[in-house]
Amino acid sequence: MHHLRMVLPLTIMLLAAAFVPAVVHAFVPPLTIIIIAPSNADTTTKRDHHDPNSVITNYGGDTFVEALRNDAENDQYYAFVMFDLSSSVPSGANIASASLELYDTEGQGGDSMTIYVYRVDSNWVETTLTWNTNPTTESTPTASATYNPSNTGYHSWDVTNDVKAFVSGSANNYGWCLTISNGGWVTFASKEGNNNQYPRLVVTWTRATIVRLDWTNPMAVFDVVVSDDGYYVAAVNNTGLYYFGTSSSEPLWWFASEAIFFRSVAMSADGKYVVAGDSDGYIHYFNSSTARTGNQTRPTWESIDMGGSVDRGTLDMSANGNYTVVGGTGYNVFYYAGCTTMTGTSQPPAWGHWVQVVDFLTVHMSSDGRYVAGGGSRASGMGFVVFYKDCNMQPYPTGYTWFARTSTPNSITDLALSDDGYGVAAIEPASGMLHYWANATTLTEDPNATWTNPGTYGSVDMSTDGDDVVAGSGALESLHFWSNGRTRQGTQTEDWIRANSTNVRDVAISHDGTTIALPADTQTPEYYALFYKSDGSLIGNYSLLDYGSMVSMSGNGNTIAIAGPGFDSLYLFTVLTDSTPPAINDVYQQPAKDNVQPEDDVKVFANITDVESGVQNVFLNYTSGNGTWFTKPMENFEQDIWNATIPAYPYGTNVTYAIVAEDSAGNVATSEESYTLEYQVVPEYSIMLFAPLLVTAAALVLALRKRRRTYLHY
Repeated sequence: MHHLRMVLPLTIMLLAAAFVPAVVHAFVPPLTIIIIAPSNADTTTKRDHHDPNSVITNYGGDTFVEALRNDAENDQYYAFVMFDLSSSVPSGANIASASLELYDTEGQGGDSMTIYVYRVDSNWVETTLTWNTNPTTESTPTASATYNPSNTGYHSWDVTNDVKAFVSGSANNYGWCLTISNGGWVTFASKEGNNNQYPRLVVTWTRATIVRLDWTNPMAVFDVVVSDDGYYVAAVNNTGLYYFGTSSSEPLWWFASEAIFFRSVAMSADGKYVVAGDSDGYIHYFNSSTARTGNQTRPTWESIDMGGSVDRGTLDMSANGNYTVVGGTGYNVFYYAGCTTMTGTSQPPAWGHWVQVVDFLTVHMSSDGRYVAGGGSRASGMGFVVFYKDCNMQPYPTGYTWFARTSTPNSITDLALSDDGYGVAAIEPASGMLHYWANATTLTEDPNATWTNPGTYGSVDMSTDGDDVVAGSGALESLHFWSNGRTRQGTQTEDWIRANSTNVRDVAISHDGTTIALPADTQTPEYYALFYKSDGSLIGNYSLLDYGSMVSMSGNGNTIAIAGPGFDSLYLFTVLTDSTPPAINDVYQQPAKDNVQPEDDVKVFANITDVESGVQNVFLNYTSGNGTWFTKPMENFEQDIWNATIPAYPYGTNVTYAIVAEDSAGNVATSEESYTLEYQVVPEYSIMLFAPLLVTAAALVLALRKRRRTYLHY
């Protein structure tokens, strides 16, 4: 038998597992309420002194589940229930509310009885679960309801936080366990019971955030940057600098030279200014980048030789393009001011500082150019973090603000800087430590980090306010997230861990901390681009053809580039919230509806499009009028045309059909009501019907012939 699932957009409609009505709403609003019924598993486990075998007996086939507690006799029954969310609520959906609803069929215990709901933490199987194999549960109940168990009907418990955890992936969905306070018992209808009294889960959710792959480019990439406004991408490799608009995989312009091997790139917030660093210690600056096209023969200006390769991660630019910092050429920091008005070659920095270190491995600048933080290695592999303030103000700095070295015994390979200079986060892979310095603008000398977290981290980033911190780990150690970074102290534990058993190669977080992106790979190896929200929910998972080692995103997190040094390695993604259902147009059939013969299969075609998240599934639902609906998946015939076939029916059959399309965000549409989506098989006309007509026609012919002969005789 098919169990019912109810979806309530603005009005209630019923959807069975193999049934979709001919007419449903053509638009699913951003707020969706879905009733999942029945449960996909429910049972009772018992410890009953009246029945010694109760602890090893399975009750999964009963038409009810029970909760009972009698401490005097040491009797206790647990009721278990579990629902499948995967086919009803899309991954990444924002859960507004969720309630567990069970139908009380009978009970006893008085008005003070309390029924508790606990989240189950380990797996169980309806057909094998017994008291002796009870799964583990949370120690604190998710919800409770106090009422007289003799009051029959549906009762509900708020399980919103549990469902949020299930959908986001922060907890496994093993359902719930129900217990009752001492002296009471209650029975609830199970999925095997009355059809109108199923266990049900009512979930209200808003439209999911999704990730769309916009394009790829088959080029190796040594560094990549997305403009803060999300409209432009620049990538470099040993053949040149390539500048893209985000609407096309073909570069708008490029600069290539056989003598220059680019290693790093940075861009202004609006994409108008681009700077690239090379392996010989020069930077190359391009203004009016958004207006350039085709092959470029020279940059606007070039720097002096700064003494070493300007590698990825050691070049940064202010939001307005007027300031550029370089820290990857050895032991010096170079700061360029007035970049937007400079021209020519051998341009010197506005100021520089010799730091007594071996090499800078990472450097970052605040968006206004006022603050700079860098990190790298000292003698014997020891590490450091250096901080400068008022970098864009004259008189320019002649030394650092502070220089942390005692607390960093190993090289610092990556760091992040908040936009107000308040927070600096740095990673030290060799010793396995994340460091966070708060109040960075007021620190001096050799400060210790305000808080730390141990881990084999290989990349780090933070929101512009420094409050959200994210770090990726190599050695199959996953992704880690901390909120409230500005106020933490001491040794800290992350809020959540995701992307388990993967090597996270790089990580980026949006300005507001809500979107996180990373390239990752497994030991197999398999390559992925993964996308998360700040609550840990996975919103996108794409397989990559080659190794991805870097990521860059726009300020709002909606445009994301992931790249690597292999071929087929530049990918551009868009993060969006899609609340628009697919469009279904030009529905037609072959043969036409007025010419369907009994031996004819009917092919149904439709033009179906979805410009935001793309068409995910299309189904053809049809009935011959006997109350039974059949569902067939439609296939993508060509371009935007989808089709499926209805089998032949006997003479005189009235066939009605509807097309249901779903996009990747879970929006659903049906064929418009203006279409006449039905046809009738041409009726059979028997020889008995035609016989009187034939006799009449023959008599008429004979009469005419006789009359003609009479006329000719005269």
